[in-house]
Amino acid sequence: MTDDLATRERTKYETMWRIPAYRNYSPAERSLVDVLRLLALPLGARLIDFGCGTGRATATLQSLGYAVTGVDFADNCLDPDVSIPFVRANLWDLPEMSADGGLCCDVMEHIPTDQVDRVLANIARAVPKCVFTIAFHPDNFGRVIGEKLHLTVQNENWWTERLLKAWPCVSDHGNGLFLVGHRHD
Repeated sequence: MTDDLATRERTKYETMWRIPAYRNYSPAERSLVDVLRLLALPLGARLIDFGCGTGRATATLQSLGYAVTGVDFADNCLDPDVSIPFVRANLWDLPEMSADGGLCCDVMEHIPTDQVDRVLANIARAVPKCVFTIAFHPDNFGRVIGEKLHLTVQNENWWTERLLKAWPCVSDHGNGLFLVGHRHD
C-alpha cells in the first residue's frame, strides 16, 4: 500500500515540478535566517534538507560552508543549475542517514496524515534537532493539476502533539516555525 501511495505522490509532484510558478515558490529560501539561528550549528556541520524541492536553499547552505544533503522523492525537483548531494527517497521510507541537524520547510503538510508519525520518527532517527516550517492552510497550487497538495492541514496544537511524539523538546516559534530536539541546548 505505501508503494502505491509513494508512486501516486511522486507522480503528482513530478507533474507539479514541471510548472514554473510552482518551482518559483521556495519557502525554505525565505526561512534560512530562522533555520540557521534556531539550529545554531557551526559552519561545516552536516545538515539534511528533508523535502529539498528545487534545492536552492540546500545550495545556499552549502555555499555558506555547511555539508548539506537534499532529500526529495521527485526525480525532477532540483533546479538544473543546482549541484548538491541528493538522495531520492520519500520521507516515510527514508534510508539510514544521519547529520548534526536538519530542516524541513513546507513539507509536512504535504505528507498523508497516516504517514506523519512515521515521517517524524524517521527524521528524528536521522538528526538530533530539526527546524520545521509547516503551513496550517489548504494549498492553491494543486488546483492547477486537479490535485490536493496539502494533505494534512492541522493547527499548531495538533502539530506540536505530533512533534512531541518524536522529540522530547519542541519549541513553537509561531507562524508554523518549530525547533525540535532530543535535548535542550
